[in-house]
Amino acid sequence: MKKQKIVIALMCKIDDMILLEIKEHVKKVYGLEIEVIFFEQDLKYAYNSRRNQYLAENIIQEVRKIKEREHEKWLLIVDVDLYTRDSDYVFGSACSSAGISIISNKRLNQKSYLLEENERMLLTRLKKVAIHEIAHLFNLEEFCHSEKCVMQCSYPLDARDSYLCESCKRFLYCRLKGYKYSLLLYTLWHA
Repeated sequence: MKKQKIVIALMCKIDDMILLEIKEHVKKVYGLEIEVIFFEQDLKYAYNSRRNQYLAENIIQEVRKIKEREHEKWLLIVDVDLYTRDSDYVFGSACSSAGISIISNKRLNQKSYLLEENERMLLTRLKKVAIHEIAHLFNLEEFCHSEKCVMQCSYPLDARDSYLCESCKRFLYCRLKGYKYSLLLYTLWHA
């Protein structure tokens, strides 16, 4: 098995300090090599003018066409408003079979709600959503019972930690080692 790594693909401009902190946080949580690339692409193919939003699945599928290495897990960062076929809006989305996740800073930014900009809050939210979406690439799911775990989806984003709980960490460790534990075992670990 080839050594896994995470590629952070910037599809928008982002402050260097925010990028550095996201990169370091992702490395700390996953313990994998991190590569940052700048990835320019016109997203018009994903734009829905009726909604004034971009379909996350379309972006992931388009990037999938050029992603060459299966052992890489990609995190796309965009600054457009995303939605999925199942949701009116999303902070992020992931396709584990493609090994690609996407997050947007659009709804995580206070400015989007006509509030005073808060760079620290934006950074904290970006870290949480990045860790959450990358975890989906390793088949972690959103039904964690630990209310502070970043994988807990029914708890408000600002109330969650930016880390995985111990049960999710155990499952991730097994996935990184190549073990193919079932969803049933994952569920039992959370019981």
